Amino acid sequence: MKFYDRTAEMEELERIHDLSAGTMHMTVIVGRRRVGKTRLVEEFVGKRPHIYFFVSRKSSPMLLEDFSEAIREFFGTSPHFTRWDDLFEYIFVHSGGQMVLAIDEFQNFRYSAPEVFSILQKAYDRHKERGGVHIIALGSYISMMTKIFQDSKEPLFGRATEIMHLRELTARTVFSITSDMGFSPEEGMELYSVFGGLPKYYVMLDEQGLKGAKVPEILKKSFFSDFPLLRDEVKSMLVEDFGANYSVPFSILEAIAHGYGRFTEISDKTGIKRESLSKYIQTLRDDFGLITAISPVTKDRRSKSTRYRISDNLIDFWFRFVFSQSSLIETGNFDAALARALASLPAFVSARFEDVVRDSVRKKLGYEITGSWWSRTGEEIDVLALSRGKREALFGEVKWRNRKIACKALEDLKRKAELTGLGGSKKRYLMVSKSGFTEKCIEQMDDEGVIHWGLNDVLSLL
Repeated sequence: MKFYDRTAEMEELERIHDLSAGTMHMTVIVGRRRVGKTRLVEEFVGKRPHIYFFVSRKSSPMLLEDFSEAIREFFGTSPHFTRWDDLFEYIFVHSGGQMVLAIDEFQNFRYSAPEVFSILQKAYDRHKERGGVHIIALGSYISMMTKIFQDSKEPLFGRATEIMHLRELTARTVFSITSDMGFSPEEGMELYSVFGGLPKYYVMLDEQGLKGAKVPEILKKSFFSDFPLLRDEVKSMLVEDFGANYSVPFSILEAIAHGYGRFTEISDKTGIKRESLSKYIQTLRDDFGLITAISPVTKDRRSKSTRYRISDNLIDFWFRFVFSQSSLIETGNFDAALARALASLPAFVSARFEDVVRDSVRKKLGYEITGSWWSRTGEEIDVLALSRGKREALFGEVKWRNRKIACKALEDLKRKAELTGLGGSKKRYLMVSKSGFTEKCIEQMDDEGVIHWGLNDVLSLL
């Protein structure tokens, strides 16, 4: 599949690479697994001279031998290295012109060969003025990578020219991908809800002959069949991250996936004591970037209305529809498990569609603050956007349904807007519906100056 987007990242890599002709430079790329870090570097190096290392969690001597083999392949011949000092010394001295040294899953040196950090630092400092080498360190353990390069107590502190946080592909890019693959806008939204902005999974659809296939077929082949493409994908990734003690993080993620988003709800659902839960929440949020804390737009400092949600669409889908149906799946009742997933899929997609709409509002309507709102009594507003100083507020309702929306939904939105405490703001209203609106509702919205968008309108705004 062709390479999409990442224009800014490629330009920055090019800029730093040009600088490395005079002095050595180091670029750090961090991002969650499957976000496309390795593919980005592969596209960047292209035909440039480069050595690629992958840091496995194995013994230091075995890892050193793997790296030695990569060096022999690059230079044609090289000594047999028994010390990391000699390996880096050899690369920096014999580069013979501009080259890239890419080291993937760099943080794994912490487990396999922690001495490498100070060894690399000393060799880098000693040969920096020689130039010719552009080191690119890639890592998926975000907090550890940040500590390695930004903690003043670490050997490599201050050596990175750039720390690049690679995000998921935007919804706009994903819809370009799904459109190119023959999916309708509605199918594109459903696929984005499941796979998010992680390019690997769209490559998978391409390679598995699933371009233009119906979404139920894709879900069946991915999760609910005898030979699933992705059923163990999430578990394998997370077990590698969490190790043998993965049961507690799994319980927290499953609870959040099923809508238990408040701290107290998570504690009650999982049985984890609050003092222990705080530590796990912080780890999932800050170390792995797996959950995000969200609050109502109008939240004040004393409010306790924060909710947690899973940041990764695929992980959210897996805990909601795959992990929770392990009994059905393990006994081979794939059709029943798939049917349950499809029955709840519209509600799952709806939440992601709301995210896309909020992004469109943020980018196209000029509001400084954009989010959602909810009350303790269960009232919710899908989109609440505020101008600076709260002089104007936009209230939005988003519907992912297979029927046209009548004006009752608009009247209900107006009622909820009065509960937000924004009575002093000028009020505007936005109605969004996948399937459009009744003629009477369109007439009323036009008369009242209400903004109304369909699915194609949202996608075109992106």
